[in-house]
Formats: sequence, structure tokens, C-alpha cells
Amino acid sequence: MGQIATELGTSKQSVQRALHDAQVPVRRSGPGSSESPARVLIDKLYADADIVGVLRRLGVARPDQDGWHRSSAWESYAPLPLAGDLLRALYVDVGLANLHIEMLCGVGTGTVRSGLAAYNIALRLRGQACPWNQRRHEQRQPRATAGRALRPCLS
Repeated sequence: MGQIATELGTSKQSVQRALHDAQVPVRRSGPGSSESPARVLIDKLYADADIVGVLRRLGVARPDQDGWHRSSAWESYAPLPLAGDLLRALYVDVGLANLHIEMLCGVGTGTVRSGLAAYNIALRLRGQACPWNQRRHEQRQPRATAGRALRPCLS
């Protein structure tokens, strides 16, 4: 992703977002990543029972497995404006990153950020890994390597 970003003159995060939006399977980075199967991020999010429970409880539509796509400016999966309960449940309780919430709710970065600000939900420090990724990483790793540093989420 870094090489692609350099060639295109954009950020690695922009490349990562475009790949996820296009549902391109992406492997995690770091040691052992070449042996791990590539998965689509949206599949991982929808496989989490806590996330699916929040989405169901708070009225966020879930498209068919093959029907997910980055929504346009005229549509979203969640009722707009995003509710404080929804943002708090996904960002604070479940521990998702902004990118995850954008994908699940079908909205853009500005919508998530302004919603978090409107409901006085404190953002994690830039570069800090999101709790959801930390839990997934700890579940995958044997105890001896569980303390290894994680790459940060996008916000």
C-alpha cells in the first residue's frame, strides 16, 4: 500500500480506504502476514456479534453480503444524522475506528467526525490502535507475541 501511495502521490490511508471500498481482500501487515488469508474488512466487521447487535438495535441497515458498496452522498445505511447512541456504542463501547463506522453506516469521514464532536465523544489519540483491532490481534496471537505493538487505526 505504501508503494502504491508513493506512485500515486497520495497517502497510504487513502489507498487503504479505496481498497476496502472496492472490497479488495487485504492481508494484515507485519510478521506472519504472508501466511494469513486475505479478507475483506467489511466481512470481518459483519462477523462480529457485538457490532451486528449494535447495528440491529439502532436501526442500521445491513446490505446483502454481495450488496455492500460505499454509499453515495444521497444514501446511507444508518439514519441521518448519526445518533449519539450509535456513535457511542460503535466508537466507545465496541472500540471501532472512524473508517469502520464510515463503512458500516455508509457515510463519510466528516459525518462521523462531526457526529463524534456533536455528542462530545473524545477521539482517541492519533496513532493509537483502536480497541477492536487490539482485541482481534490478541485473539490471533500466541501469548508470547501478544504484547507486540499494533499498527494504528485510521482515527
